[in-house]
Amino acid sequence: VCSSDLKLSVLAGETYIVDDNGKIRAQPIRIRFANQVLFSLNAFSEAHDLAYRVKKDTPGWKDFKAAIVIRDSITHPKDTKALLLTKPDMAVVKGAFVWFHTELAEILRAKGIDIPPMPPMP
Repeated sequence: VCSSDLKLSVLAGETYIVDDNGKIRAQPIRIRFANQVLFSLNAFSEAHDLAYRVKKDTPGWKDFKAAIVIRDSITHPKDTKALLLTKPDMAVVKGAFVWFHTELAEILRAKGIDIPPMPPMP
């Protein structure tokens, strides 16, 4: 199996198993959202022969991970307090958005696409 076959399988969201009849069949895989985002952005870079790799050593990456926790708490609330978003929560979500936008823009710029800078956010 070629590495690119494995990547295509992951991008398709499936893996393969042998069933009780000895036949190979596709099975959906669960990938953590942050891991899927990293993989997808890096796979796009690799597919276009770009050296760029996503940066995880930034405050924005920490915000991205924290924003996922915030998202999970409001989509699967344990109580009504979990539905309240604070100003610090919104600052984290903003930081996550800026991180994602910056990473995507850097990849596209590495490909030679002119992406204007992100306008200031309120």
